[in-house]
Amino acid sequence: MQIKSILNMQDRFIHIFTSFRVFVIVFLLFLSSITPASANEQPFFEDNLDAVDLNEWTITYRENFCYYKWPWLNQNGKLGIIINQKSCWSFAVPNSLSIPENANYKFEVNITFPDTINQDRSVAFKYNSNELNRYALHFIPREIDGVVVYGFGYEKIVAGKGVSPTGEYYQYPFEKDKEYHFEFYVQRPNIRILVNEVGNPTDQTEFLIPESEITFPNKSIGLKGASGGIGYSEVWFDNIKVTLLDENPPEEPKQLDVIDYKQYQNPWGNDLYDHSDSTNPTISRWGCALTSAAMVLDYHGLTVDPRSLNEWLKTQPDGYNRYHGIMWTAVTRYTKLHNKTLEFAYLDYADSTFKSEIESDRPPIIKLSNKYGGNHFIVGKGLTNQTSDFTINDPGSSDHPYLSDANNYWGSSLKIGRFKPTNSDLSYIVAMLNEDFDMTFRKDGNPVDEFFYQEEEAYLDPDDPDNSTEGETLNALWYPKPENGNYSFEVSGDGFYQLDIYYYDRNGNVKMETIYGYLPHGETDTYYLSYNKDSVSDISAHSAEERFFESMERICSTKGIIRNGLCQSIISLTKNAIKIGDRDNIFTAQVLLDLVIDRVNFNTPKNINEQLATYILSVVKTIRQNLFT
Repeated sequence: MQIKSILNMQDRFIHIFTSFRVFVIVFLLFLSSITPASANEQPFFEDNLDAVDLNEWTITYRENFCYYKWPWLNQNGKLGIIINQKSCWSFAVPNSLSIPENANYKFEVNITFPDTINQDRSVAFKYNSNELNRYALHFIPREIDGVVVYGFGYEKIVAGKGVSPTGEYYQYPFEKDKEYHFEFYVQRPNIRILVNEVGNPTDQTEFLIPESEITFPNKSIGLKGASGGIGYSEVWFDNIKVTLLDENPPEEPKQLDVIDYKQYQNPWGNDLYDHSDSTNPTISRWGCALTSAAMVLDYHGLTVDPRSLNEWLKTQPDGYNRYHGIMWTAVTRYTKLHNKTLEFAYLDYADSTFKSEIESDRPPIIKLSNKYGGNHFIVGKGLTNQTSDFTINDPGSSDHPYLSDANNYWGSSLKIGRFKPTNSDLSYIVAMLNEDFDMTFRKDGNPVDEFFYQEEEAYLDPDDPDNSTEGETLNALWYPKPENGNYSFEVSGDGFYQLDIYYYDRNGNVKMETIYGYLPHGETDTYYLSYNKDSVSDISAHSAEERFFESMERICSTKGIIRNGLCQSIISLTKNAIKIGDRDNIFTAQVLLDLVIDRVNFNTPKNINEQLATYILSVVKTIRQNLFT
């Protein structure tokens, strides 16, 4: 009985265990039926090239150029070719690969560049029947600005003709004897190319190449050896794989559709920029900020280009500052007048801020600054797979698709200029002061944050950014949406200065004030104002003439700048001209001011310091001009 009982227990255990195994198998089959493998996990074609039957590949050579059919070799688990003559190339194309004609796909391959980078190599990631239809990378060094760089040229050949952007060159620090992994995503709107050194998959560099409607049907890929003019080339390929992408592939990094204006392009490139008096006063030379603004305004729905915006700004009292820098606040008024109101703010540069602006559908304007003291402006338009790099439109060059490219050429990212749609407040207080003077802006006696101050440097020359800072630097204040109330400017420094103040009401209308002053070392000037954002006409500003006379009295008592008698005569003549002008005797007032101008010119530099002469002439000419307004 005891033995029988034990046997029955064994039977029941076996039955339970068998039933559990059946349940597990059925459950796993059920899971597999509801979670099919992703298309990306199933290669459409794959060959590790460990053992290649070259009879299953189509090998072609450049007709009439290759005097010997250099063989493709299968060594050390790789497929490669060594060519030892000039101007010869050969393609190797797998016969068993036929990519669906209109499919999106990913092509992967490893490439090794033995011995040196200074050779000619290539790979076609889209290839149909012959070399007359191919998308390829051409690996060859190039000299740029006297420096040899490494990377690849892009080839898009359709029916034997190059199609844009064929010929574009993309830099990458390839090194000899290293193996690199390439991923080509063949799809619209951009072909994506990812490159990394084998063994370091997290350090991928991404290249985005726009894809147009001009193309040809998919067919295959092509491995290529080419010697070019160098006369010798060796290249090895490994681990090729083609994967059909889903109809709805993973979303590419966000790109904004920002028009790509260039400051040098026709028809505006040779237009006079502002009222420039420089040696090259064109939009092509100075128009980086102007062109960036036109791109952003176009994105937000305004019909505008650099020519039309420049012409409008030239008609405005505040279109440009005294050293021809664009006034962003004038641009905001332009948007309001054209029923697409945008407000402007400067933000400190940060990658996170750039990303936030793109995700908010606001292409940011990036202010770049180099170590030689100059600015350049570009427009951000998209994200990449790298958190610290972004796609851009550079108005000064077609060679900088990424922010990192622009940083390498122009300088570091300093500020983000944000244009943001608004229905309300365009008020601002902006001030510009000579570089050698300091400015402190106070609200009810309390200094405002350092964030609102910056330098407005001369714009860099696109052709020579390291030696091109024609123009002067201004210390600037950009203070957005000031509250109504009492403010003051305190100026400190040594010598002659010019303080330009722009007061904007909530509608972007402007009232301007230019203050000329003179400070002996260690002294300060303070200017007070009562600001009202509801109307610029109600803003209590200063009398430039009164400040001029105060400064002149101070100058007259300072030795070595001007003879005292001459100084007093200038003050007297100018005061009398103003009094006579106030009584509508414009002609006599004009004669007196012309006499001041002639006297200053005659006595400079013998009896008047040249800097003082410039200062006096600026004020007197302004007073003369105001007689007719």
